[in-house]
Amino acid sequence: MLNKLDIEQTQDANTITLKLKGALTTSTESALQQAMDQAIQGTETLVIDVGELEYISSIGMRLFLAAQKRLGHKDRLIIRNVQGATRETFKETGFIKFLHIEE
Repeated sequence: MLNKLDIEQTQDANTITLKLKGALTTSTESALQQAMDQAIQGTETLVIDVGELEYISSIGMRLFLAAQKRLGHKDRLIIRNVQGATRETFKETGFIKFLHIEE
């Protein structure tokens, strides 16, 4: 289903993890934007787990770049479990080169 995004948040020490499931599109990006805004205010490191993300649009990629800029350093935003079609999107756009990606 390409118009649903579930976001599960966990926290430990100085890290907040947002686990995404579904599709990150123009119709679902506002929910992630709100979750990321809150997380960035309350953490040193933000991890976004995209292992169950079925689809990511260009707006989703833009959100990751904006979060990295707000956090101030590449290693403070970690994109985790990048695989399948999501990995291909990161490769094709070149984002895999300047975002902190963990397999």
